[in-house]
Amino acid sequence: MSDVFKYIFVLIAGIIILVFFVSFAFKQTILFESVTATEVRETLNDYFNALSGADNLVTSAKINSNAIMNSPSCGNMQVSMKNGKSNVADYSNIIFSPRALNKDISIWTRKWFYPFGVANFFYLKDKDTKIFLIGSSKIVNELAGVKKPDGNGYEATENIDSRFNVEKKTSVSADFIKEQARSYKNVIFVFFDQELMAADLKNVDVSSIKSEKCEAEEDDENCRGYVKFRDKEMFFAGKAMLYGAIFAADSQNYECGFNAAVKRLGIVSNVYDKKRLMLSRLKPECGKYNFNMGIDASSLNAMHNGMKGLIESNNALAGGECAKLF
Repeated sequence: MSDVFKYIFVLIAGIIILVFFVSFAFKQTILFESVTATEVRETLNDYFNALSGADNLVTSAKINSNAIMNSPSCGNMQVSMKNGKSNVADYSNIIFSPRALNKDISIWTRKWFYPFGVANFFYLKDKDTKIFLIGSSKIVNELAGVKKPDGNGYEATENIDSRFNVEKKTSVSADFIKEQARSYKNVIFVFFDQELMAADLKNVDVSSIKSEKCEAEEDDENCRGYVKFRDKEMFFAGKAMLYGAIFAADSQNYECGFNAAVKRLGIVSNVYDKKRLMLSRLKPECGKYNFNMGIDASSLNAMHNGMKGLIESNNALAGGECAKLF
């Protein structure tokens, strides 16, 4: 074999070996990123579980990745990092958030009462998402943290924390919506007591809310109303669920959180029902008070009336010689 062919052979062999190692390193990088993404996903799950007992807490999480909620279906979460993507993991907490969350996430927990404490809801939003509340009613001022006319303090102490970048607008135009869509990665417009304004923009979500008795002076469980997304209308029951309607951004994410909440309500109701039966055995005279612990979430009226019935029965129980059920 001549020296020329030797040199060509060595060159080709070197290129093959180099390509092999580059390919191997690239595959390993994907694998390492995938493992890291999986760890992030599990860390988020553990983080939510640790916060599940905290009420009305605002915190944050830096995940340096993209979290996709309810993907590919309700109750699933996956985290992607560059070329690596985690496997799908279930989450057990009740979460209301936009579908995509990027890197720096603000987290708010609030307990849902209906009428007893049921579970903590989680509201999530990243820094790349802007929320506008559109309207001029008292509830909008309270939620957006509008200051009192004299400048001393806010309209209510229950406003959405400033870390969630929520802003009030009395009204908006189509041009304003387009302008905000260019300024932010994602934008959510929530219209109160008015029809939603259609926006055929990929990074814009719109909804409209009609609420009743949701102001700060009202009891949380009396807050109720309807939320209309682009494709369907649903209802909310309780102040915590109103917040869920705001943060969910679309019907799929809201419906997922709503159904998880109703399921948890059924579990907690069953516990109270067993407590009621035990109470009636210990003190038979307490069994005369009728408690309907069944959950009917087929309509807003059915759900709200059921909740009111529980409060009335509980108060009647306490008025006698029996202890309150909750």
